[in-house]
Amino acid sequence: MYGFGFFMLKIEEIKSGKKFEQGIEYMNIIEGYPIIMKYFVEMNREVLRVLLPDERGILPTRPECDECYKTQLDGIEES
Repeated sequence: MYGFGFFMLKIEEIKSGKKFEQGIEYMNIIEGYPIIMKYFVEMNREVLRVLLPDERGILPTRPECDECYKTQLDGIEES
Protein backbone atom coordinates (compact mmCIF):
# COMPACT_ATOMS: atom_id res chain seq x y z
CA MET A 1 0.00 0.00 0.00
CA TYR A 2 2.76 2.46 0.90
CA GLY A 3 6.38 2.62 -0.08
CA PHE A 4 9.53 4.66 -0.23
CA GLY A 5 8.41 6.27 -3.51
CA PHE A 6 5.29 7.62 -1.81
CA PHE A 7 7.35 9.42 0.81
CA MET A 8 9.82 10.78 -1.75
CA LEU A 9 6.90 12.19 -3.76
CA LYS A 10 5.50 13.94 -0.67
CA ILE A 11 8.94 15.38 0.14
CA GLU A 12 9.16 16.81 -3.38
CA GLU A 13 5.67 18.32 -3.03
CA ILE A 14 6.67 19.97 0.26
CA LYS A 15 9.88 21.33 -1.29
CA SER A 16 7.71 22.78 -4.08
CA GLY A 17 5.65 24.67 -1.50
CA LYS A 18 2.67 22.39 -0.88
CA LYS A 19 1.32 22.81 2.66
CA PHE A 20 -0.27 20.09 4.75
CA GLU A 21 -2.32 20.74 7.90
CA GLN A 22 -3.03 18.88 11.11
CA GLY A 23 -6.39 17.18 11.47
CA ILE A 24 -7.44 17.20 7.82
CA GLU A 25 -8.21 13.81 6.26
CA TYR A 26 -6.44 13.75 2.91
CA MET A 27 -8.03 11.33 0.44
CA ASN A 28 -5.91 12.06 -2.63
CA ILE A 29 -2.49 11.00 -1.33
CA ILE A 30 -2.79 7.20 -1.17
CA GLU A 31 -5.31 5.92 -3.68
CA GLY A 32 -8.37 4.56 -1.89
CA TYR A 33 -7.12 5.32 1.64
CA PRO A 34 -7.32 8.38 3.89
CA ILE A 35 -4.36 9.74 5.81
CA ILE A 36 -4.29 12.35 8.55
CA MET A 37 -1.45 14.36 10.07
CA LYS A 38 -0.84 15.31 13.69
CA TYR A 39 1.74 17.57 15.30
CA PHE A 40 4.47 15.78 17.22
CA VAL A 41 7.59 17.05 18.98
CA GLU A 42 10.70 15.30 17.69
CA MET A 43 14.26 16.33 18.54
CA ASN A 44 12.93 19.51 20.17
CA ARG A 45 11.04 20.65 17.08
CA GLU A 46 7.42 20.40 16.05
CA VAL A 47 6.78 18.22 13.00
CA LEU A 48 3.70 16.84 11.27
CA ARG A 49 3.51 13.07 11.57
CA VAL A 50 1.69 11.21 8.80
CA LEU A 51 -0.76 8.70 10.30
CA LEU A 52 -1.55 5.78 8.02
CA PRO A 53 -4.82 3.82 8.07
CA ASP A 54 -5.18 0.13 8.82
CA GLU A 55 -5.90 -2.41 6.06
CA ARG A 56 -9.59 -1.49 6.18
CA GLY A 57 -8.84 2.21 5.63
CA ILE A 58 -9.62 3.21 9.23
CA LEU A 59 -7.38 5.90 10.69
CA PRO A 60 -5.70 5.38 14.08
CA THR A 61 -7.63 8.36 15.47
CA ARG A 62 -10.84 6.29 15.31
CA PRO A 63 -11.78 3.76 18.04
CA GLU A 64 -12.45 0.93 15.56
CA CYS A 65 -8.93 1.11 14.06
CA ASP A 66 -6.69 -1.95 14.42
CA GLU A 67 -4.70 -1.61 17.68
CA CYS A 68 -1.37 -2.12 15.89
CA TYR A 69 -1.95 1.03 13.86
CA LYS A 70 -2.88 3.05 16.94
CA THR A 71 0.77 2.90 18.05
CA GLN A 72 1.35 5.71 15.54
CA LEU A 73 -0.28 7.97 18.14
CA ASP A 74 2.36 7.18 20.77
CA GLY A 75 3.88 10.42 22.01
CA ILE A 76 1.31 12.64 20.31
CA GLU A 77 -0.55 14.99 22.63
CA GLU A 78 -4.20 15.62 21.80
CA SER A 79 -4.75 19.29 21.00
